[in-house]
Amino acid sequence: MDNNISNELALFHLRKSLSIDANHIPTISLICEIYLINKKFDMIDDLIVNSIKRGLKSSEFHYLLAKKNLYCSSFEKAKFQIDQAINAEKNILKYYKLAIKILQNYNAEHLASPYLEMIIKLDPNDGNAYYLLSKLITQKENYKKKISLLEVTNDLISDHHQAQFDLAVSHMDTLHESNDSQNDYLKIKNMFSPLLRIDQYRPKVLYKLGELELIKNNFPEAIKLLEESTKHDETKGIASYKIANLKLLNEDFKSANLYFKKSFECEFRQAECSFNIALIHFQGEKPQRAFEEFKKAELLLNLEKKELEKKSKKSANLNDFDRARQLYTDSLNIRKLISKTHLYIHKINPPSSLDDQQKNLMKIIDLDFDNFEAHYELGIHYLSFKEIDKAQKSFEYACELNWEHINSHLQLARISLMKKKREKSKMHYQIVLDLEPNNKEAIRNTELLVN
Repeated sequence: MDNNISNELALFHLRKSLSIDANHIPTISLICEIYLINKKFDMIDDLIVNSIKRGLKSSEFHYLLAKKNLYCSSFEKAKFQIDQAINAEKNILKYYKLAIKILQNYNAEHLASPYLEMIIKLDPNDGNAYYLLSKLITQKENYKKKISLLEVTNDLISDHHQAQFDLAVSHMDTLHESNDSQNDYLKIKNMFSPLLRIDQYRPKVLYKLGELELIKNNFPEAIKLLEESTKHDETKGIASYKIANLKLLNEDFKSANLYFKKSFECEFRQAECSFNIALIHFQGEKPQRAFEEFKKAELLLNLEKKELEKKSKKSANLNDFDRARQLYTDSLNIRKLISKTHLYIHKINPPSSLDDQQKNLMKIIDLDFDNFEAHYELGIHYLSFKEIDKAQKSFEYACELNWEHINSHLQLARISLMKKKREKSKMHYQIVLDLEPNNKEAIRNTELLVN
């Protein structure tokens, strides 16, 4: 029998039943459920409003209105109604399950904890509730609870592959705290192993196994696994970016450039890729290519910063403060990268007037006060005007921000010597020698200062 015909037949009998007992709430509920299926939302409102006018009260009415509002994408109203239902009847499982659906559709899963905890209390065998609760835990200090929830999920749902994957990743994220890292490393590998046979999980498992080998400093095996991961569209971008950074660290600039380009093509961290490609050209003494790439990075970084700030505000408006804080921190990190980008553009193509150069450097520092290289460049600028005290202050900032910045220590040693502060000059030259034992200037002047 056609569903529409069977629904109409059911409605006929239910209405007949309601004509005999207009206050029979189960009948009202069933009629509303059929109206929901048929998308007759106004008729639900009429039926429930008329029932309330007759003095009927039921948590079911709030539940049905919440369902209706969910269907209509009126999430705030849906959330209000389901909370009303729960306040009226606190131990009805379907109310909490509907609340979770509403929050998921409203992008407000961060508010789901109390509802999920009640689902677990009312139905301890609901493995998915344990899993959803585990997803809400993002702070590393709470990972023991996260791991416990994922273990219960896997006990209750043996083929919940995402929970298996998340459990292995959570153990991996806490590996640095382990008292037996070698055994835990092998345990994590064994947890990932069955998922390698599942096509859907193979790419991200290969990537995570590559990261695991990096934690253990097994670089050749890590590169091999990450390379394998780049063969899959899902992980090509992130794996290429990871390999690029490893190559950059090892000063294999040609390979790093290639992998950053691959990552860019996959639209993964395009702004950061452009910045690093520009940096490689700059270090390779290709200023024009570096300048063009830095300008591209500047544009992309500003777009990314604005997007992160927008998302942060949106999360804050949804009371998801942990997420808002993380996004805002990400935007600040991008701001730091913008400051570095501006500095390299300044180095390649500085403004024509010395006054504009100073203003430009100060703007770069305003973007990120922790940019020690900008303080150093500003110090050099002040030296060109023989503003020794201002230059000294800039070099001191650079050293505070990066104690290993040799050039700043050299400048402070020279300024101290000029000001006849021999002990201070000797201290800075000694720091230079600690960092770079063969530095000729530091060797020569330290000997002079001692004698």
